[in-house]
Amino acid sequence: MNLKEAAGFPDVSEEPLSHAGAMFCSRTLVFPAENRAEFQPSPKFRRFWRVFQVLGVILGLLALASLLGGLDVWPMTLFFLICGLAMGIPGWRGVKGVLGPKPVCFDRAMGYAFFGAAEVLRKLPSAGLPLKNIAALQILQYDLRPGTRNTYFVFELNLVLRDPPGARRYVVGHGDYLALRKDADQLAAFLGVPILDRKMDQLKASVAS
Repeated sequence: MNLKEAAGFPDVSEEPLSHAGAMFCSRTLVFPAENRAEFQPSPKFRRFWRVFQVLGVILGLLALASLLGGLDVWPMTLFFLICGLAMGIPGWRGVKGVLGPKPVCFDRAMGYAFFGAAEVLRKLPSAGLPLKNIAALQILQYDLRPGTRNTYFVFELNLVLRDPPGARRYVVGHGDYLALRKDADQLAAFLGVPILDRKMDQLKASVAS
């Protein structure tokens, strides 16, 4: 789809807004209510951090066992304790969704999109982005390691705004194109806007040829 035809703007940049992203699907779109869509931590993201959480608990138990056992191994006990905290706390925060990209919520009942602590921001609608200002969704592909032999492609989902014309807002990005495209399709239907996706256009062109 031509950018001018889809969004009604003379220019929509295709430069990435963020240069970070996980190799796997770190955020997924869910619908907790009929008029509400949210990007929340994906099951893969939670499982990734749960590994650190479990390791932290194991190391903490080893430190506790050495203390209760009366073992005179303070350096090892301290090592277990520090490593347990260093892994367990971030692991717990990751499982709870505190770590990682900010949550994004689209609330049709209120008419706003919220970036961050949605439960708090929904009490302040002026802090949100009006849904009527969203003209289209944009999917970009870029290499996080340009100029190296280890290619690492990440796909980014952005909002294209009506005002100011052509302005964009980052939503989420990761390395799973199919998962991101599925979420984009659902969000586009929810918002009633088109999707600007050069990769999909290229795939359709290659199939047609």
